[in-house]
Amino acid sequence: MRSLGAEEVKGLEFDLVVLVDPERLGSGTTGAVDRYVAMTRATRQLVVLTG
Repeated sequence: MRSLGAEEVKGLEFDLVVLVDPERLGSGTTGAVDRYVAMTRATRQLVVLTG
């Protein structure tokens, strides 16, 4: 398993994406864009873990 940041996954796709604590990606427009990018990389399954 590998851990990547939102900036590193732009343009990539994965069967499974586990997004841990999405609020840590920041606030405002930048945080929203990073969450969107992270959440749309999954082709089969998205798991979001919040604290």
